[in-house]
Amino acid sequence: MSGTTDPLSASSTSGWLTLLAASDAQCPNCYTEPGALAFNARVAITAAFFFFFSVTFFLSWVILFKKYSIFPSMTLGVKADNCSRINSTIHTAIIVPGLLLGLFTTTWDNETMMPLTSVAFLQAILCCTIAYFICDFIVIVYYKVPMWIGFAAHHAIAIIPFFIYMFFPQCPYGLFILSGFMMVEFSNFSLNTQAILQQNGHGKSRAYAFAFYWTFVSCIFIRIINPIAMLVILHVKIWPALPEDSKVYLLPGIISAYLIVVFCSSVFVGVLCKELRNRWAAEPSPMDTADPEDTRAIKSPLNHRSTEGGWKADPNRQMANAATTAVKHAAHMDDDDIVTDRAPLVKQL
Repeated sequence: MSGTTDPLSASSTSGWLTLLAASDAQCPNCYTEPGALAFNARVAITAAFFFFFSVTFFLSWVILFKKYSIFPSMTLGVKADNCSRINSTIHTAIIVPGLLLGLFTTTWDNETMMPLTSVAFLQAILCCTIAYFICDFIVIVYYKVPMWIGFAAHHAIAIIPFFIYMFFPQCPYGLFILSGFMMVEFSNFSLNTQAILQQNGHGKSRAYAFAFYWTFVSCIFIRIINPIAMLVILHVKIWPALPEDSKVYLLPGIISAYLIVVFCSSVFVGVLCKELRNRWAAEPSPMDTADPEDTRAIKSPLNHRSTEGGWKADPNRQMANAATTAVKHAAHMDDDDIVTDRAPLVKQL
């Protein structure tokens, strides 16, 4: 496969948007993908998206301060986290449909998964991802959002393969893998919805339950199966076809990919599976009170164990129910002849 010149770089323009084939000058013997963006074009697009995400972050801050009633009372880190989630949602809305479009409209070599048609569009989308990671990393570290160390480490590791691919001309390989890997961002929609609902006291609502189960199911396919499939394709098809002198440049990206797979799997098992278990482990007692919006399943009303969440044993109600039961038996009354505090539970059932 021979490289082709980016049609945008053929036109001579002035200023900071001048598209020079700087990558070719740095590495004249390197393979150039068909229609690849010139080096300066990649820098310019990344800078433009970085500016975009910076503006949306501060605009989100201003709008939330005025329109979101609980925002002013939040700590600085939580405020930044909320604005960061807006950027996360915007980034996901850009790259997921963009990458899907690029993956399906690009022709790929079946043996090596190398592109046979122009890669300019996919590269521009990946520039967006690089800019988002840099911008969000700065926000996370500067404002020290909740769990900032973990998120900062995630961003620092995740950006490595994208940065190498876009800005190291010696390694223009793995575009298919990078594009496929970024599908993990799809679950951000439901994850951010969960965070907002929980923040506003709707953690036991039906809307939260829907968002949680959407996250859980999507993560199985998008954050577990998909990255593992990408690693299999990488080792079976891409790695054997690489020139020996280029493999060393791909190694940091491969290590990063494995770490991200471990991270995603750990979050799925340690957070999502744990929450699923907690939601289904709560088995209410007949003398417990029910949250009308609690969406967890009721397994056995005979189990008197009470856990934190929607079902909580109320001692006063238990005493009242016990007294009512005693009166009922003394008077030989049927269940239908007396009204007790179990009405919320009956309604929930």
